[in-house]
Amino acid sequence: MIYLIWLLGGLLFTSVAIYMLYLFYYQEIYRLEQIAEEYPGYADVRFKLGKIYRERRKYDKAKLYLEEAVKIYPYYLEAYKELYEIFLSLNDRESARNILKRLKQFAESQQDSAMLSFAKNKLAEHENP
Repeated sequence: MIYLIWLLGGLLFTSVAIYMLYLFYYQEIYRLEQIAEEYPGYADVRFKLGKIYRERRKYDKAKLYLEEAVKIYPYYLEAYKELYEIFLSLNDRESARNILKRLKQFAESQQDSAMLSFAKNKLAEHENP
């Protein structure tokens, strides 16, 4: 009997732990998606969602949100960098190269030397694999 109680207690603890992890996992995404609906012109919210989805390997959703971010704010250099990483993960080298070209163009116009250097180095890697 004691073993049955011990087993039930362990199962209860495990189910509560799984439920808590589930809440923490999805709570941030749920709130950011609500904010994205409420404020359709905020590129930062879409960037954050795209980054979270990329980290969780949900590349289709990540790409969608990041493309929305650069549509709202075309000079969003970090969003282009995230898109580049997604296309690399998807093995789409042509799209990755196109994103790098856009990143290079916008980095030059904003005089962002770090992003410009990143784009030039990655473009060189794509030309000389």
